[in-house]
Amino acid sequence: MFFFADACFLVALHYDKDNNHGEACEIWNELLENKMIVGYDNLYTTDYIITEVFHILQNKIGFTETVEHYSAISNNCNVVKVLYPETVQKAIDLKMRPFCNRKTKKPEIGLVDATSLIMMEEYKLNYMISFDGHFKNIPLVFAICNAQQLKKLI
Repeated sequence: MFFFADACFLVALHYDKDNNHGEACEIWNELLENKMIVGYDNLYTTDYIITEVFHILQNKIGFTETVEHYSAISNNCNVVKVLYPETVQKAIDLKMRPFCNRKTKKPEIGLVDATSLIMMEEYKLNYMISFDGHFKNIPLVFAICNAQQLKKLI
């Protein structure tokens, strides 16, 4: 199986003081124990997500340790390059603009999340590991935010 890894999952997995660290480790262990993944090889993410993870980790754990985590993620995950401007424009047109709040005129998700959804469609990925609640409302995306949800896939 293949899964899309969102920034909040990757940060929580690599930062032991993150509020979701325990849950991220539980998800990771469940994936490995049930042979749903072999390791990072079964995870997809984007260069935008990797940049976001690097930025967040650097602010929390410092540069040197962040570089180690960055290397582990970027050298082992399937990192998809977001093509600019094509993918960005698709994200705006298909994932942001149609779902703008009528009152505020703001989209429900940000640009990085929207590009992630475009890449998931292009790579035919249905499962996203994320602690961001807004992914629960996205059609055709099964957002995994705890280990119990993985049991539904077994």
